[in-house]
Amino acid sequence: MKKKALLLLTILALMLPLKAFAKQDNLVFTVSEDGEMLGGEGDEVTVTGREIVVTQGKTKIITQKLIYNTKTKVARAFGECIIINDNMTINSEEVYFDTENNYAKLTGQVKISQEREEKDITIDADFVELWTETKDVKADGNVVINDTEKIIYGDTLEFSDQTGIAKLFGRLKLIEEDRTLSSPDGTLETNVDKGTYKVTGQIEFITRVN
Repeated sequence: MKKKALLLLTILALMLPLKAFAKQDNLVFTVSEDGEMLGGEGDEVTVTGREIVVTQGKTKIITQKLIYNTKTKVARAFGECIIINDNMTINSEEVYFDTENNYAKLTGQVKISQEREEKDITIDADFVELWTETKDVKADGNVVINDTEKIIYGDTLEFSDQTGIAKLFGRLKLIEEDRTLSSPDGTLETNVDKGTYKVTGQIEFITRVN
């Protein structure tokens, strides 16, 4: 019986450091000298100021108004919002950041700029979902990818940061030097690092010959 109790205590002692190791990074926000914070009623605190900097792990959000729910752990930012995540910078007008699940939604003239090993790229869209740990992206509405060599337009986008693969769907257009490729309802898969692409669906291809 004593051996079983000792074994149980040993297992618990081993589990506690693992739980502590898996714990989420703390959420920290700092406010400029003109800042104001309102709280004490319900679960939300509201912060305003010329510059509010929200930090969790490798994710940083800069904004002018922040509403944070202490129960749901969701932060909402408004104004001229900037998210900095490693080599990725995102500008938008509004941010919804689920701090427990490392997930963000961005709306309002969203622009992603990323410095990749091979080249720099930008992604513009009306609405973006971002998984902050993996830097994977889903985008919807007036999607534009620009990698300095070509510009690609689409309705929706799925982008994997690790593989560099971007998949665009819907109305497509690709402009590269003197060539234009378009599809009224197709799928385009491109490797933004290598510059390769594949298009499926109805396709029109136009190139200048002189």
